[in-house]
This record gives sequence, C-alpha cells and structure tokens, in this order.
Amino acid sequence: AAIGDDEFVRAYLKEKGDTLCGYTAEDGSHVQGSLDKLITPMAELDAHSAACSMFYSAQCRLDYHLATHLPSQTRELAERMDQCLRRLYETVNGVDLMDETAAPGYPIDPAFTADRFRLRTKDGGSGYRVTKDRANFANAMNQCAPRLAEFFPSLAPLLGDFDPDNDDTRWSLFFSSGSIYATELKSEFNRLKSMYLDACQSAALDPPPPCFLTDPVETFGRGP
Repeated sequence: AAIGDDEFVRAYLKEKGDTLCGYTAEDGSHVQGSLDKLITPMAELDAHSAACSMFYSAQCRLDYHLATHLPSQTRELAERMDQCLRRLYETVNGVDLMDETAAPGYPIDPAFTADRFRLRTKDGGSGYRVTKDRANFANAMNQCAPRLAEFFPSLAPLLGDFDPDNDDTRWSLFFSSGSIYATELKSEFNRLKSMYLDACQSAALDPPPPCFLTDPVETFGRGP
C-alpha cells in the first residue's frame, strides 16, 4: 500500500491503473495494460478459459488496493477498472452483456441482462462484481481494528473497545477521534446502507428486511 501525502497516494494508484488498464500515450496512441495483454489473446484461443481468468483473476486485481487505501483515493481507480473489465468481458463474450440500453421489442426492463450478469454464479449469473460498489475498505477495517486494539492496548484509546459487551457502541470512540479513517469508514457504511435501501425499494420490500445495514453505524461488525 502507498503511504504518504494524499497526492503521492493518488499518483501511485493512477500508475497502478495505467499498468492494469492501459493508458493513452502523449502521441495519442493507446498503450495496452496487463489485463488486455492477458485476456485478449486468451479469448481468441479459448473464450471459456478467458472467462475463467476474468472471474478468478482479472476482477480481483484491485482487492488489496481497495482494502488498504481510503475509498476517496480509490474511487476513480475503481471506476476505471470497471470500464476496463466491461470492455474485456465484451471481448470474451462477443457482446456487451452490461449494456442497459433498451433493445427493440424489450422496453420493460432494459437492465435485465446486465443485472443477471452481475448475480452470483450460484444464482444463475456470471459472478461479475462491480468494483466501485464493493466494500473492501469497510471489511478490512472491521477485521483489523478489533485485532489491533486487542494486541496493542496503547491503541485502545483511539480505536475503542470491541469487547462483545460493548457491541452497541463498538465504533463510537473511533468515530469521535477525528481520524480520516473513521470519517471514511462511516461514509462507506452510509454508502452501503443507501445501496441496500435503494435495492429494497426497487424490490418493493417495505420495510427493508433487517440486517447489519439497518442497524446504527456504531454497531457495524458486531456479532449476531
């Protein structure tokens, strides 16, 4: 992970995007990224193998960076990766399955195919995970902060007490610390909650089924 000023971190992540997705050179030519170099020739030889590589490898390449950098720093990179993956999936499948433009004769739900493509494979989809919608940072914080507070007691005054008896306020101290990590974790929780409520509204689920996203943000990650 990049450590340093925000400008340095963003420059590092941009370079990572250039490496994976390619970029436009000063002379206007397109420089292929590593994903293009891997997937495009593979798709010409065996589309099934290329699809497996997309599922198991290509769409996971940013997982570490999304987990170890602030969401505000990775948002642009995540959107860039989604554009690259969409283009490569079109190369593999021979058609853009994420196109939500209404086709002639099918005006009712133009996003049907794209929505199904994004479903998990066990639910009849292709398992594509939209990079910008993922919660790697929130998951990493939920896994790491309690362990840090446990193994390094000196950090407890900053991180808080994650004992099960304090489940209802497990993040309260951290959120009041003024840390940029606390601010962005709360922001991520609210983003995920908004996505969940929007999905429930679209599915006519009123009230939304209870889950951790309907609980207060201070309880995020508590046990059942």
